[in-house]
Amino acid sequence: MAYYNPPAVGGDRAVPVGPAQGGLGWLLPVAIALVLAGLMFAFSPLMVNGDGWEKACVLVLVETEPGSGALGSGFVFSPKGYIMTNRHVLAKGEGEPKGEIECEVVLNSGTPSKQVLPARAVDWGRGPATGPQTMANDWAVLKVESQKPLQYLPVADSGGVTRETKVVAAGFPGGFDRAASGNGPSLAVQEGIIRDLVMDQGGGVVVFDHSATVKHGNSGGPLMTADHRVIGINTAINEESAANYAIPTHRLVDVWRKYGAKSQ
Repeated sequence: MAYYNPPAVGGDRAVPVGPAQGGLGWLLPVAIALVLAGLMFAFSPLMVNGDGWEKACVLVLVETEPGSGALGSGFVFSPKGYIMTNRHVLAKGEGEPKGEIECEVVLNSGTPSKQVLPARAVDWGRGPATGPQTMANDWAVLKVESQKPLQYLPVADSGGVTRETKVVAAGFPGGFDRAASGNGPSLAVQEGIIRDLVMDQGGGVVVFDHSATVKHGNSGGPLMTADHRVIGINTAINEESAANYAIPTHRLVDVWRKYGAKSQ
């Protein structure tokens, strides 16, 4: 199957960083804010999930039509095989997925221990994802079956994140264009800081604007603290202003709880 990454959308727009254009054609306002409080989900202080956090980052392959497909990024957040990615990776940037969605995830892509597993979409955000207030609808949970518990990334409380917090973005920008061998593309890691906290009218933080460069193919990959706690899901970019946008983890409290996210 041939997988592709469409060209970037130009102009002063924020666009998905996954395989398809459209869906998030809006300009995010620049804002600074205080962090919100009062989360329902009890996050514990991070205890790093052993060594090899990179093993929890996966390449997501989706067949869009016979013989061709698209790709994005994702990460395992539960040892039971639940994986987070962006909804637009599955739906080609066109609203919600239609029908039963089956895809593949690649563990350890770019290494000799590469493993390809079938996956199915078990849940995703409902409603539009057309601006900062609704970007949190752009999520999807995949399920894979594995005989062994999977390496996972702990999900942290993003409510304490402030401007200039150091962050790490991981994923598979460029897809197979970056493949140096038959093992597929290797994981790309970028460092940066939180540049701004985008707020809603009530003062709650709805989107992170950060400087860890992400590109098409990064959609669904984790935004982490320096010690590899997930605090966001990389979702969109603004190529004109070089901004990179992520959904904060506190926006998906019920999802993490429902599928057994681990905080340590």
